[in-house]
Amino acid sequence: MRVPMRVSALVLLALGELAARGHAQGNILQAAMRDELARTMRVLRLDTLPGPYFVAYRIQEYASVALTATRGSLVADDSTRFRRLSVEVRVGDYRFDNSNFFGIPTGIDMGREDISSGPDLLPLDDNYQEIRRQIWLATDRAYKSALEQLSRKRAAVQTLNLRDSLPDFSRQTAAVTVDTMPAPRPERPMADSLVRELSALFRDRRAVFDSRVEWVSRLVRTWYVNSEGTAFYRVLSRASLAAFGSTQATDGAPLESTYQVSGSGLNDLPGRDSLRAAMAALGDQLMRLRQTPVLGSYDGPVLFGRAAVADLVQLFLVPRLTASRLPVVDNPMFAQVMSQHGPTGSPAIGTRVLPRFLSVVDDPTLREWQGQYVGGFRVDDDGVPTHPTRVVDHGILSSLLTTRTPVRGALQGGGNNWEDQPIVSTLLVIVDSAVSDAALRRQLLALATARGLPYGIMIQDLGNAEGMHFAQRGMGATPFGEAGPTVLAATRIYLDGHEEPVRDATIVGLSPGTLKDIVAASRPSGVVTEPISNFSPFFGGGAGMAFLIGYNPYESSYIVPSILIDDITIRPPAGDVPRLPVLPPPWDEPSR
Repeated sequence: MRVPMRVSALVLLALGELAARGHAQGNILQAAMRDELARTMRVLRLDTLPGPYFVAYRIQEYASVALTATRGSLVADDSTRFRRLSVEVRVGDYRFDNSNFFGIPTGIDMGREDISSGPDLLPLDDNYQEIRRQIWLATDRAYKSALEQLSRKRAAVQTLNLRDSLPDFSRQTAAVTVDTMPAPRPERPMADSLVRELSALFRDRRAVFDSRVEWVSRLVRTWYVNSEGTAFYRVLSRASLAAFGSTQATDGAPLESTYQVSGSGLNDLPGRDSLRAAMAALGDQLMRLRQTPVLGSYDGPVLFGRAAVADLVQLFLVPRLTASRLPVVDNPMFAQVMSQHGPTGSPAIGTRVLPRFLSVVDDPTLREWQGQYVGGFRVDDDGVPTHPTRVVDHGILSSLLTTRTPVRGALQGGGNNWEDQPIVSTLLVIVDSAVSDAALRRQLLALATARGLPYGIMIQDLGNAEGMHFAQRGMGATPFGEAGPTVLAATRIYLDGHEEPVRDATIVGLSPGTLKDIVAASRPSGVVTEPISNFSPFFGGGAGMAFLIGYNPYESSYIVPSILIDDITIRPPAGDVPRLPVLPPPWDEPSR
């Protein structure tokens, strides 16, 4: 069946509007995509087999600068620039097509060629003929693979009793979106000076054995068009400054601490005086932790600070808000592996996931919050316009963040697709009847008193939450048994009001249900921005690989309160600790 000419006309109109609305650079890329897409939809078919019903081209240009300095000296300088092409070809129809299928690998493709041929690297020069040649070849590969996958999928479903009869792809209204944000000016010389200056401050922290300051800036420009008439040009500019310090406690236990701020560029970061103060605070914290006693065993109420709450949200709430669908699998062994380690299912809409006094909104449209950088974007990777979504309404799961692959409870794409996976962007926790930080401390002590405890625990920093989150997404289960995140820094708050810092413990028994036991929360204050960590490295298209090789340009922001949970189990860490260095640091050696 030949595709009607009106589809190509929509594409021509969309790309013409894209070029006319002010984006001069990239016109060669747009022309190459436009011309090849029009030809593809007009004539592409193999013998008597059907042509594609949907085709999308995405070209992304990455430019990044990464600088690392330690104690005033630059130790790494990495600049990267590349373009990549992604081609999506669907054969069949919206109800049933070649997607959402995982077959026994037939080669080095590992079964991932169902709808995409890429990504393929493109030339950095705006060479129309070469770019169009690569689009042509990638489309040919993707189309042939799509036909094969559709045939295999049809054969597989004949032997299965499918639990869901959902469509494979959702229809979407065509939209044309153009970012007018200019590409930022090069900031490398200023960043070079900054990381050298800030890292040199650790020379005075003699008990900090290792330290470094890193600057990473990423600019990602994306051109996209599909056969429905959607097109967009998007600019994402991200910059972050991170400091890392490590040492050993007097008992030999490894200690580390981090500091990170993000923005669209240097101008969004705190001033140099504030950054110098942050480096000094990080060094002071590590020096204090060396002499800090171990927390030990504890069962009772715990007050989590905002940074720790952001980690808990990543670990236990985010996977319940993003919905992916398990594909049809043509092999029982693969089906079992996929069910254990593939995309995790979300609870049904209407399930209680938080206390009734908490609601959650994901809002990609936010650019800042109370003067603090958030980020934000206008369209997702499918060109679907973004919008705020209330995912939790007074404790009840009310919506899911999805791609254009329908799932139970969400049949339409919601503007949340990044690299073939649904993500959170800016998650805002709304608190009814919020209390002050001082009132939270008083409630903590009241709960401790009722339990007959001499103190309550306040946790400021969790050590390995991001690594656990990545492992959970990749392995499909908590990788450390019942052990949860480590406690890097905490405080005992005694009933008489005095405080004692403690360290080095493991929270056990945490689960998504733990968040339902929150008894009180403060008002959200401050933004915690981190690289997106809910990419699956194995079942997510290009995002997992981008995450693994370090080109993940996307971030999630968490605007969260401090929270009080009335019953948390904490245990000392298991295992031995390394010995302290045999020799003292060279700077402590007496001069000759």
